[in-house]
Amino acid sequence: MFEKIPLLINTIVLDIDGTILNSNNDIQDRLPDIIKKLCKSSINIMLASARPILSVAMIGAKLSIDCPFVGLNGGIVANSDRIYWTKELIVTPEIYQVLMSFKEQVSINYYYDFKWMVNNINDSVLEEVRLSGVNPTIDENYIPKSIQKILLIGDPNSLNIISDKLKQLNLNCTLSKSNYLEVTPLGVDKVIGIKKALDLIGSDKTKLVMAIGDGENDIPMFEAFDYSVAMGNASNIVKQKADLVIEHCNNNGLTKFLEQFYAKRVLL
Repeated sequence: MFEKIPLLINTIVLDIDGTILNSNNDIQDRLPDIIKKLCKSSINIMLASARPILSVAMIGAKLSIDCPFVGLNGGIVANSDRIYWTKELIVTPEIYQVLMSFKEQVSINYYYDFKWMVNNINDSVLEEVRLSGVNPTIDENYIPKSIQKILLIGDPNSLNIISDKLKQLNLNCTLSKSNYLEVTPLGVDKVIGIKKALDLIGSDKTKLVMAIGDGENDIPMFEAFDYSVAMGNASNIVKQKADLVIEHCNNNGLTKFLEQFYAKRVLL
């Protein structure tokens, strides 16, 4: 498994849902312990997620990670109380018109800085509250102007139609789950946020980055960095883009991989 992994890796970037967390939304067994060992061995551990930044920070705190966090699918780099960098999404009348034309089919969520805005509460919003641990602000009259991400939750067919329409308006649209469409400004994905975070920590440019994830929105970081690992629960599209496929998140796949990586690469 480890013969082809570069020896000079000093940063590991982790997705959260389906990677760090299992399908019960729990951190994998023994994961905090192995992450602490890696950090003590001068390996940077970084989180990059489509989640709101406060939710990312909560996971980071449980894992004792102190690198800047990448949230909103690359739209923000921050920790729990400080924003380092953002990329604004200007919601034009044309974009808003597309969103409103599908408001009966999908749940529309707006994010900027530490805020999550919705026009109303529905089952999709309640489920996202349960998963993320963050509560939205509800304002039925809210009309977005300058934000960082739009999350659309709905059936895949509706999301495919909306994605095509929004891409025509020069927006970046990727799936983090089959029913979650992440909408960010063109050119914004996890990679841009990760690079900003690497600059902030002064990462050694001669050292390498390994990215681990399970969603289609992780593919850009698979393509951009030096080594990529897909979870066993990832789709075939994601697995085909990875250098290595490990076990399912429900079988502690990430924990097992990092324990073996630590034993083979750090202790040698």
